[in-house]
Amino acid sequence: MEVRLAESAGFCWGVKRTMEMALSEAHRLGRPLQTYGPLVHNNQAVAMLQTKGISAASAVAELEADTVIVRAHGLPPEEMEAVRGTGRKVIDGTCPLVVKVHKIIARYARQGFHTIIVGDRHHAEARGLLGYTEGRGVCVESIAEIDALPRDFSRVLVVSQTTQGMEFFDQAVARIKQYYPQASIHNTICDPTVDRQTGLVDLTEECDLIVVIGGRHSANTMRLAQISRELGRETVLVETADELEETAVAGHRLVGVTAGASTPSWVITSVVDRLEALGRRSESPLYRRAYDAAYFLVKSHLATALGAVALGYACWRLVAPGLAVSGHSLVAAACCLFAHHLIQRYTDGEAESYSDPAGARFYAAWKRLLWPAALLGLVAAVLLTLAGPRAVTLLVGASALIGILYHVQVLPQRWKPVVRLTALRDVPMSKDLSVALGWSVLLAGLPALAQAAATESGGGGGAGVGVGVGPVNWAAAGVAWFFVFTLIFVRSALADIQLAHGDRIAGRNTIAVLIGKEWTKVAVAGLLLAAAAVLALAAGLGWASTLAAWLLAGVGYSFLYLYLYHRRAITGGLKFEFALEFSSYLCGLVALA
Repeated sequence: MEVRLAESAGFCWGVKRTMEMALSEAHRLGRPLQTYGPLVHNNQAVAMLQTKGISAASAVAELEADTVIVRAHGLPPEEMEAVRGTGRKVIDGTCPLVVKVHKIIARYARQGFHTIIVGDRHHAEARGLLGYTEGRGVCVESIAEIDALPRDFSRVLVVSQTTQGMEFFDQAVARIKQYYPQASIHNTICDPTVDRQTGLVDLTEECDLIVVIGGRHSANTMRLAQISRELGRETVLVETADELEETAVAGHRLVGVTAGASTPSWVITSVVDRLEALGRRSESPLYRRAYDAAYFLVKSHLATALGAVALGYACWRLVAPGLAVSGHSLVAAACCLFAHHLIQRYTDGEAESYSDPAGARFYAAWKRLLWPAALLGLVAAVLLTLAGPRAVTLLVGASALIGILYHVQVLPQRWKPVVRLTALRDVPMSKDLSVALGWSVLLAGLPALAQAAATESGGGGGAGVGVGVGPVNWAAAGVAWFFVFTLIFVRSALADIQLAHGDRIAGRNTIAVLIGKEWTKVAVAGLLLAAAAVLALAAGLGWASTLAAWLLAGVGYSFLYLYLYHRRAITGGLKFEFALEFSSYLCGLVALA
């Protein structure tokens, strides 16, 4: 069974914007705040917000916090004034597309128009829209209600709730024009809603089952399920992955998944993971065992450690081509990086639980094995270098220590409202930079230090070092450093795009959180171009051996999976993580050739 996720599933940008406002303010303040009305019609998202000290008030009298956030649906003007009149700090999270409808209605209302809103009169957005009609507004939910409207409206404005279905809006407009031929029509259905509904239509043409994810009290979620059923497709509506029964998907070849505008990404991910797990039950036992083994290799970061050995070998051949490769040093670097990645996973567990629920369950299940393995990795990293040059031991030891200190809370958490940075990991983009710097300093530094030690000792250099052939080529070491930094930063940044929602909830300022998904891809592409230029110049100007030119394959491969990710050919999961890891293996293979 194949699972296909609609591109527009989940939070629309208006809801996402307001959620980010709330989370950012909660992390900045470090104390409770309130929203006026629930930010989204989704129980799981509301529960998550409560863990961050963000509660909802349904009336002005219920406001207690110093800061209030108005939800994306907006408020009637008199209600907004009442909230502002309390003297509290008010952050207006009304979706700009809803604000645009407010302005249209207000402009026509001042001219005496009656406003007909095509929507759900009980929906928070529709109540807000009615507030701008100056008492001359009505919300219609059916053709029968249009037929029952008074015929004495002299001037009529027609708008839509931004999440209304296109088909019904067109039907409503056709009937309204029969009674009010001069009506001014404004199709105010927002583009994300249109895209979501169009994407659903495309899914129904390809898939034999549609799974719609979202709260049953969410109007746009229920509308998606209704559209799918009206198109004759078997449809299952679930709020969480736990509601998905095996019998509901059994026998289906291609399952399409979409979600309402208020459905958080971690709920969608959980449902997709559940569907894929159910699909694997129909595969052969051999396939399932192979998949489980591959999943363990990737999630445990053993695949990362092997990649570090491969990339480290390429660096060694680039920086010190005349020096015998020290297997002890490469394994030490791999052990150190293996430990760092595992420690980061466990110390950032909250972000993991929202970005990759299946991964979070894996780390919880294997904690008794992987935590000791991480600590043993740090010890082994240092022990493996004791027989070699002292500088190599110091570099690996310092890397191990810095990796531990990165996660230590230096200042008490209660100081965070005053001192934003209470730990190194609070520094913006520190996760991306620390990972890339850790890899590049170790893998480029080890051969350079070994070469320096071998030259100083006249070819001694310690066990496993071999015979040196001259002074360190620091230009080649710099090229290797920048090359590794680029590959690993790109890998980290693309992974961050997948994890951005969880990082934002946990307050982690990764590059994807700071500048967004699209600009992250632009930054990654620019960095890859710079690395390609450095490698080409290094080979052409003799800064390093011709291996520099061959390592352009690693940059080209990174461009390839960036393109495939952008085109959604690779969207996540095990394939995506293997694609990221393979860049290191490819560089090792090129160096071996």
